[in-house]
Amino acid sequence: ASAAGAVERVNKLISVKPAKTRYLGEVGDIVVGRVTEVGSKRWKVNVGGHKDAMLHLSAVNLPGGVQRMRTYEDQLQMRKFFEEGDLISAEVQSVLSDGSISLHTRSHRYGKLENGQALLVPQVLIR
Repeated sequence: ASAAGAVERVNKLISVKPAKTRYLGEVGDIVVGRVTEVGSKRWKVNVGGHKDAMLHLSAVNLPGGVQRMRTYEDQLQMRKFFEEGDLISAEVQSVLSDGSISLHTRSHRYGKLENGQALLVPQVLIR
């Protein structure tokens, strides 16, 4: 058998990390993704995984850092937070058994990214 990719050695175990793979999320990872759809109480975000990640309305910071229940008015104004095509940073909150990723932006470190350029780097180059 043959495989192309980066060789990883741990003691006597030698494995090959494939050169091209899809992102498999882990809880706590910080990801950058592009909003692909605004739905009912959630956004779909492309983070390079097998499926689009989900960012629920309850998992975002409200303007001014207000902590309260999300209302119907918040749901109607979701496009004021993020709209299709926006580039965002978020943290992986959970990974379901089917590979679906749930994100959150409840910290001021995360949110909409502006005034920059996005570069796509092959995963094999990241350590």
